[in-house]
Amino acid sequence: MTDPSTEAPHNPAIPPFNPTSILHSSHEKLQYIFSNLIQQFAILGYPDVATRFLSKLNGYDYFHSQTTVLRPLWLLWSTLDYWPSGEKPRVVAEITKKRAAAESKPQDGNKKSGPTTN
Repeated sequence: MTDPSTEAPHNPAIPPFNPTSILHSSHEKLQYIFSNLIQQFAILGYPDVATRFLSKLNGYDYFHSQTTVLRPLWLLWSTLDYWPSGEKPRVVAEITKKRAAAESKPQDGNKKSGPTTN
């Protein structure tokens, strides 16, 4: 039996990997869990594991809604020039769509005004 005072304290904000919990999770929760795992692998210095993991998930349509969690990794993959399978076209399409939306929306400081009359 181990002494509880020598064990590392558990941080409730960061739950341990729990296979049973994952098996009973909804698709939305799985997306969140897997996206966070991918981000953690990359942060811990395993970008190849993160890339392979996302490549596997990209084969399924369920796992495309967590771009907010994965967006910070776009810079990493672009720098390494090593993208998960199917991810680069999706990222390029999303960036193109956001740029087009931003260009079509008038900016407050760039409002076109007609000629003024005095």
